Amino acid sequence: MPLIRFFIFTLFAGFFALAPLRGAVAESKPCWFAWWPSHWTKMDWEKRHFEDGKTPINTQWNDVSWLPQDWIAQSNGDGMSMIQRFYDAGILSDQYLDDETPVLEVGPGFYRLGGYDKRRVIAAVDAVYHATSRAARKAIRIEDSRTGKPLGFYTASGLVLQ
Repeated sequence: MPLIRFFIFTLFAGFFALAPLRGAVAESKPCWFAWWPSHWTKMDWEKRHFEDGKTPINTQWNDVSWLPQDWIAQSNGDGMSMIQRFYDAGILSDQYLDDETPVLEVGPGFYRLGGYDKRRVIAAVDAVYHATSRAARKAIRIEDSRTGKPLGFYTASGLVLQ
């Protein structure tokens, strides 16, 4: 009997001594009673982030109403001054035509934007220049200003980034 008690004591002491050494991991609890009752009392079920990782990208912005004219109106109706501010912020770097295809080079500020704002910026540029309606290929190619590598394209259907 003392040997069994010693074995059980050693087992529990070893478990509790080594448990703090285990790193924090994001995994499910081993059983339902591992969550203490106070865990559930102050749960915040509201959406904490504007973009979540579970919603597919092609449906993520379906319920948001925004038009490029909203930003143009905030620039006193002058789309060119709005685009100049994109250049000043480092979001855009250059624009040119490559074999009748409009190319928009983006700078470091573009990468700091969220996915929705990236789409808004390119849509606002298209609203000012009407590139997707005038270009032969009906698309704007998006390139990195530092490497010159293509990042994606923008059409009337939306922004596609690789």
